[in-house]
Amino acid sequence: MVPELPASIDRARLAGIEPVKGAADAIAGHMMPLVRVHAFGARLRRHVASLDARGMIDPQTGLLTVATFERDLPRAREHITEALSVVERFEVPVAAWRVQALAAKFFESAGDSASAQHHRELAQAATLRLERSLPPGHAFRKRLLTSPPASLIAAGA
Repeated sequence: MVPELPASIDRARLAGIEPVKGAADAIAGHMMPLVRVHAFGARLRRHVASLDARGMIDPQTGLLTVATFERDLPRAREHITEALSVVERFEVPVAAWRVQALAAKFFESAGDSASAQHHRELAQAATLRLERSLPPGHAFRKRLLTSPPASLIAAGA
């Protein structure tokens, strides 16, 4: 909303701008129905998206539902298995500790505490290999071991 348009501006080129005069509360009162319609449209789009996705999207938030992730556990396991296969075949400590840590979290949440512990130990070993690959006194060396992900691995979380 613009109170007065300068004469140099061509109104025909600004079709979406409507000059409004009056008190702020009157202008707000005029705008509220438009705001409500816009909000209703957004809510309606989320509901349609939820229906199109067969309930995998929460109509309230527009985000994936917990059930979506639970339904997709076999695919998640498949992706983690592929990632583990890559880090086992190649020496990539930067990726290895993260993949092993993710696998530990996945197996922990799946109720397989033995596999979770195994991958947590592999993540710790990869973190130490990465730390040892850096020269002594290197700034990243200390930050690596004290970073939140590495601290969680060391704590067994």
